[in-house]
Amino acid sequence: MRTWTRKNSLMGVTLRSELDAREATVLRSLVESVCGLLDERKREASTDELAELTGLQTGNSTPPEDAALARLLPDFHRSEPGTPDADKANINGALRSLHEPEIIADKLAAGSVILDTVPHRGGKVVLTQEQADAWLTGLNDVRLALGATLGVDADTPDHLDEDDPRAPHLDVYHWLTWMQDSLIQALAP
Repeated sequence: MRTWTRKNSLMGVTLRSELDAREATVLRSLVESVCGLLDERKREASTDELAELTGLQTGNSTPPEDAALARLLPDFHRSEPGTPDADKANINGALRSLHEPEIIADKLAAGSVILDTVPHRGGKVVLTQEQADAWLTGLNDVRLALGATLGVDADTPDHLDEDDPRAPHLDVYHWLTWMQDSLIQALAP
């Protein structure tokens, strides 16, 4: 991938880069995987009579068990020391069921923008500023999900031994980080 560049024109700001075929395939696959996890989570949400009558969407009230989904959909509330765990679970469950459908919809929309703008066989990528914002959201979601799956934390070295099965995936994680940073730099005036 080439570094993102910013072009100003009468039509507005555009951001440009280029992906080779392999990069496009990897990126599309990762975004599709994250969208698949989010779609599955959305389908698992129970519906209640009030939601059906009012048309309001309700989400899951329990946190995801999958590490990647748990990173994408964390708890809303951290309890103060001394607060019973049941109170924390009740608050998080209520907030989750109210807000999770919208959060998932926004994440799926961002993923959709990436999938719509990445050429299947690689090539030039040209984004509007709005599309670039969606890319930042989608890239961040993919990085979070991949990082949770790999167990990336502050103590993870930049490079793993070749024998470590996570090594090639960590390289992809770093590539995504670079891509996101390059896009942020191009968006800055």
